[in-house]
Amino acid sequence: MINLLPSSTETIVTSLEMEEINMRLEKSTANTVVWDQGFKVASDKIFYGFVHKGNFQLALRNMRLLAFTPMMYGKIEGSASGSIVFLNFKLFVLTRALLIFWSLFLVMAGAVISIVKNDYWPMLIALGILLIFHLIAWANFNQQLKPMRTALFKLLA
Repeated sequence: MINLLPSSTETIVTSLEMEEINMRLEKSTANTVVWDQGFKVASDKIFYGFVHKGNFQLALRNMRLLAFTPMMYGKIEGSASGSIVFLNFKLFVLTRALLIFWSLFLVMAGAVISIVKNDYWPMLIALGILLIFHLIAWANFNQQLKPMRTALFKLLA
């Protein structure tokens, strides 16, 4: 199935046990705000999110907010010789909602203007702008995906 919204899946097979992976993820994940430090996330953590009994939802901790930073959803399953980690990378919910909203808006606006003017150019222009939006979204998502994957691989090495 072709997904128009930026996403990626990956499967990692590792010799580490499920409990070891869980422990490493928990140690490197800030899941709450430290209230007595002015709403700052602990500086020694690589990720923020949650890890719970073989499931996790993490985002890479950045010093600045980036709109196309992926959220990593994962599931750890034990196997005979280690573990299998299933990863799914998606945009944050609000970013996905905004991308869907503006995509629908562009298509509907292009269609209405094309019908009113009885010309196909407004629809083609709207589709061109939509294509540019999605290309930018995919490019930024993939650019932000690389550091997240690198941090996870270093953690599991």
